[in-house]
Amino acid sequence: MSAPNSRQKVLIVDDDPVALFITRSHLARIGFDVSCVESVSKARELLSNGGHKDFSAIVSDYRMPKEDGLVMLQYAQECDPSLAVIMATAEGEKNLVANSLRGGAVDFLDKPFSGMDLIAAVQRAVEVTNHQRLQTSAVKEVSQIAHSQRMLLGQSTSLLGSRFRVFFRPHEQAGGDFVAAFPLSESQFVVLVSDVSGHDMQAAYRSAYLQGFARALLSNGTSIESTFEQLNKVLMQEWNTNNDEVLSLAACVACVDISSRSLQVLNCGLPAPHLVDRDGWAMALTDSIASPLGWFSDLPKSKTCTFTDDRLLFWSDGLDDLAERIGCDPLALACRLNTTNDKHEALFSVASDDIICVQIDLAPADHEKSVNSVPVFAQQYPGSDHSQIDTHQSFLERSLSVAVPDINAQALHDCIICTREALLNALTHGCGCSQNQFATLQITWSPSTNSLWVRVGDQGSGHHFDFLQHEEVASKELIPAHHGLLMIKYLTKSLNISSRGNILTMEFTLDNKS
Repeated sequence: MSAPNSRQKVLIVDDDPVALFITRSHLARIGFDVSCVESVSKARELLSNGGHKDFSAIVSDYRMPKEDGLVMLQYAQECDPSLAVIMATAEGEKNLVANSLRGGAVDFLDKPFSGMDLIAAVQRAVEVTNHQRLQTSAVKEVSQIAHSQRMLLGQSTSLLGSRFRVFFRPHEQAGGDFVAAFPLSESQFVVLVSDVSGHDMQAAYRSAYLQGFARALLSNGTSIESTFEQLNKVLMQEWNTNNDEVLSLAACVACVDISSRSLQVLNCGLPAPHLVDRDGWAMALTDSIASPLGWFSDLPKSKTCTFTDDRLLFWSDGLDDLAERIGCDPLALACRLNTTNDKHEALFSVASDDIICVQIDLAPADHEKSVNSVPVFAQQYPGSDHSQIDTHQSFLERSLSVAVPDINAQALHDCIICTREALLNALTHGCGCSQNQFATLQITWSPSTNSLWVRVGDQGSGHHFDFLQHEEVASKELIPAHHGLLMIKYLTKSLNISSRGNILTMEFTLDNKS
């Protein structure tokens, strides 16, 4: 049986032949493969041209002619930062220890040192080298996986050309979130967004495997329900019965037919995908988030709908989590990621998961693909939330600041106070402060005109509303309860009241005001 240190090679650098002999004897006795040189220049010859890979530790004397131990230490760090160096110093040279440690030495020995001290120090140094090399290897492997993920992502989405805009940011270098997009025919294509539990190298492997599995089924004509059923079966009957760790897959698939203007969607565990019309109003395509694949045998049914010149929005739960941490609507964050080119470092400083956000243009091939307006906010509130208006106002203000980071302060103020007044009116009058009646608040942003459009609606019975007559009466009688709508009229660029007063639509320009 070989000695436990037989595969570890140690380099000794010392200009004293006696010290070299003693040091080598101690280390060779317990199985180390020892090389000895009498100068830094000779050590440099051994370590150059990849020779450093053969060694697991260096023991260098400090006091040597021409080039001392600090020179040796500096060269070793430049050559291989993972290679641990021990500095040997004579009595009275302890003031040099600080410089050695700052230079990267992992330990030091006082001369004369015992064989036990030497062996213990070298064994620790070998452990440090091996650990650092494993880390370096892991980082390199993860980098390669991350590169492969980005390459596959680019190849997949490029098959559908300019229809796609994808934002992908793994929490680590590689992650479990992924999106695949591929054509089924000239007019049909499939989009699959998935999120494997975990956001490490293992998650990246699993994500690639499961995406490939799903893509093979869908490309061969398997329905989206059958594809998800088979994925669920693989996870429950194979992965999650033979492994201690439970693996789940949150996934959403959409089969789009451009010619018939229809799409079929099935969502298991991801945030609801949204269909966005040309004016930027967003509609969630699923009512609630079902369990991820791999948890239960029962799966939700797919949903089918038609569309015009719309867009599809998908995102992973990492975006939902980040939006919650920031304190904004997920649509506001999706808008920011899909419409700006900055690196978003301030936003991602609090991210704790992989993030993927996908926007797909559903316009016919012969239509101009241009984004008119993008959704930045969509919330629903029960009438009983009228007492929470301050909280809703703060959330709205934060969402707009995230979606449009350079928004003019005065324009933001005007939009916020008018929206607050309209929402409060819908909650108290339209919904009657009832927890069973709901008001909706939606906001879109038009980058081309730099305008915000706000739509507030409620489920009340409505009433006939003549705004000009209302304005005339309010101006004469100065009724405080009427001041809100007058303020809204004069602070907005345009105002429209429809559906018997149940829907109020306001436009705000974001251009700088004098």
